[in-house]
Amino acid sequence: MSNRFYNVIYAIAYRERNENNCLYKGKNQSAFEVLKSTWRYWYADPIVFSYQGEEYLFAERMDRLRGKGILVAAKIEQNGIGEFKPVLEEPYHLSYPFVFEKSGKLYMIPESTADKSVKLYACKQFPYQWELVKVLCHDVLYADTNVVSAQSHFYLITGEMDPQIGAKTKTLVFEADGIEQGELHAFEQNKSGEFSFEQRGAGRWIEENGDLIQPTQCGDAENYGTALKFSAVSFADSMMRVQELCTVQTGEVTFHSKKNISGMHTYAQSEKYEIVDVKYTQKTNIAVLSGRVFRKISSIFNR
Repeated sequence: MSNRFYNVIYAIAYRERNENNCLYKGKNQSAFEVLKSTWRYWYADPIVFSYQGEEYLFAERMDRLRGKGILVAAKIEQNGIGEFKPVLEEPYHLSYPFVFEKSGKLYMIPESTADKSVKLYACKQFPYQWELVKVLCHDVLYADTNVVSAQSHFYLITGEMDPQIGAKTKTLVFEADGIEQGELHAFEQNKSGEFSFEQRGAGRWIEENGDLIQPTQCGDAENYGTALKFSAVSFADSMMRVQELCTVQTGEVTFHSKKNISGMHTYAQSEKYEIVDVKYTQKTNIAVLSGRVFRKISSIFNR
């Protein structure tokens, strides 16, 4: 349920990673601890990145008062997740802060469908300072982009959003060895792909014993992120081949929360933790409702 008096809220949840806890292996013994959202902010799209022996959790922080998301990061500690601090803000909504390393340099590609673009940022000072270096794609609705290194090549994998149904995407694959210069070369299979409710990116790909495992989110026309799907992926002959391993429904996972968790749509791993984001619905407070009314009035006068 989502209307002017109710809001869909996201929160990040984590649990200890061990032989009994691994969603994509069907091991699901312990409950996830859900980080509390505030009256103003909620958090989603967890992406883990390791740097100089430390691990950081990047995420979207949604400002319910302003109706816009920015990107934040927190250090992953032995006793949980540290304090989130801003790392990147634009005049438009940002989410899914995918951080990666190439040729010894650190880059980030956020989701910026609100700007109809895909942009590459370089790190000036990790983890809190980033600068725009290239606009990779203009006038597109490409969501939840990942960059993957495999077989001595880099690949950019993104989801082209259906203009009518945002949860429905078509996977696009590009050879990205020259991504710093803005060079992307589309795979031929991009022309034949179809829109699906099970292809949208759901976090950094997992590397295990030389294999690549891709998490994607599942949903339908009414519900965004109802389950996580995990698939084995390989690249050969300018093709990306995908073989489904398993799908984990939200109802199969337990959470230490009084909230009625109805969905999850991003997956991450650190050395110690398994991390997801979860969805629930709650009543809209007066401040958030007032902010929504103010933005609506402003948009009318600014036309």
